[in-house]
Amino acid sequence: MTKNKTLKTKNLLFAFLGLILFLFSINHISATQAQLKIPTYSKNSITWADESFSFRRRVKNENLDVADKTAVAISFDHSSTVLVGKSKPDGEDLVLIEQTQDTNHEEIPVLIYRPNETNTTIIPTKKLEKDKIYYLYYGNSTKNNKTNLITKLTEKYNYLELEDEETPFLSIKSYKRWYLKGITKELIIQSENFEVKDSALYISKLASNEFSNIPFETKSGGLFSVKLDEFQVDEYKIKLIGNINSKKTSSNLIFVKISEPVFVSWTIDWEGINPEQKFLNSMEIISEKFKIPMTHFWNPRILINLKIPNERKSFLVNWVKSRLNKGDDIAMHLHMHHDILEEAGVKPKYDAKSWDDGLSGYDIPSTEYGFDEYLKILKWGLEKMKSAGFVNIQGFRAGGWFVDTENLKAIEKAGFIYDSSARVPLPLGRNKLVQPWTVSNTTQPYYPNKENQNSDESPNMNLLEIPNNGADSYWSTSEELYANFIANYTPGSLSYESKLVTFLSHPEWFDIDQPKLNDLFGKIKLFSNELDRGPVIFTTLSSWLDYKKLSRQNK
Repeated sequence: MTKNKTLKTKNLLFAFLGLILFLFSINHISATQAQLKIPTYSKNSITWADESFSFRRRVKNENLDVADKTAVAISFDHSSTVLVGKSKPDGEDLVLIEQTQDTNHEEIPVLIYRPNETNTTIIPTKKLEKDKIYYLYYGNSTKNNKTNLITKLTEKYNYLELEDEETPFLSIKSYKRWYLKGITKELIIQSENFEVKDSALYISKLASNEFSNIPFETKSGGLFSVKLDEFQVDEYKIKLIGNINSKKTSSNLIFVKISEPVFVSWTIDWEGINPEQKFLNSMEIISEKFKIPMTHFWNPRILINLKIPNERKSFLVNWVKSRLNKGDDIAMHLHMHHDILEEAGVKPKYDAKSWDDGLSGYDIPSTEYGFDEYLKILKWGLEKMKSAGFVNIQGFRAGGWFVDTENLKAIEKAGFIYDSSARVPLPLGRNKLVQPWTVSNTTQPYYPNKENQNSDESPNMNLLEIPNNGADSYWSTSEELYANFIANYTPGSLSYESKLVTFLSHPEWFDIDQPKLNDLFGKIKLFSNELDRGPVIFTTLSSWLDYKKLSRQNK
């Protein structure tokens, strides 16, 4: 009996303790949730209507004449805010709000005339009153307020001015909006009030309001550093909460996008003949204009081509070396010219099938030569490259994109890390020869099967295949080239997988390529990570290989 009584007493004690813990947990959760509902204040103590906006200006309406029936409009210099990145050029983030000292706020629909001008006009569709408080909010990068833009003013207006710009008392900003996994290691946030007591950072996915606390490192000058390694690809919103003047306050929200990178490479196939200097100059102009480096698949036949003067040969070698010093990359490209084969100790196949006339061997596919023959040719090419000062050659591309499994095994045996001959099959020349590839314009780099170059199933070669999935700017139109890009990346979106899109050009016929590339790279540049507009990085293939190596090490 005593034992049962003792057991009941213990059970009651455990139940009581459980109740205490349960109540504590409820209070603790409520406190955490309450933290995230802390108001955002400005320096004049009027609450921020929407923490998604970083800036606001109060409308000067205190002198409104009630008897005046003239329509009211607001005129201000919108272009200056756009210039420093505080507002969208199209005015989609301009919001007029009527508010009071408490949380009663009303958004007033507006018409906008001439956004991004020094005299942008905002016309409220509701009559403004003298004794109300109105603010123009802006600086919300996620706001897509499809305002009614008007092309002309149809009546006379009583123009109101705006007071000076306000920011939240606790204001934060991020220097970038687009962050790339494996590229960007940390998110840097700056706070104007960096001596905030009991500060904490909170993050939530954009589509959710479930904020969670994130660790950060405090740096000098009001900077906070957040490690990005653990964050998934998504859009996020971040706020800072802390005590200022014994008042708990919340900052404005900042918005960031975390994406996998989308790499774009521009590769140059040198054909073993003498390109015109004006074409080399044009290539440099495009490279510098769009800040896109080139991967030169250089052809060592230039060194033995009897039609190229020795002085010009030296110039072409030095020109490529000067480009390497500017961040370009070097690889090797070969066609089956008869003079190359003779130098390499391989008997040319003069009667082999070709995509045109076969006279010089230029248009004879590499697939006409077996493993041993092709290996000799490749080794000859590497020795010639070395004699010109080009060493550590990692990549190769075959003329006309023609290689088979035996050719790939020879490329691997010769010591190359990657081949870039794969492409969407293209009937080539007047004889319409088609390459033995079945890849698509979305095929990403892979290790080919030892017996099937179009498969990535094991057993695999130790040679990486980097498809020319963007196609070439000689045979393709600019529209087709761009279609290959957007097949791999939807403009403006996050990329949930790292991608590589590889384009190809020729210096010998660059007058055909140049206008297409200006159009293509101009469109792709709109999503450049360097400009903080998207996940696109212009790269060389060597730099991309370095990224992939580092990514594997970090996994």
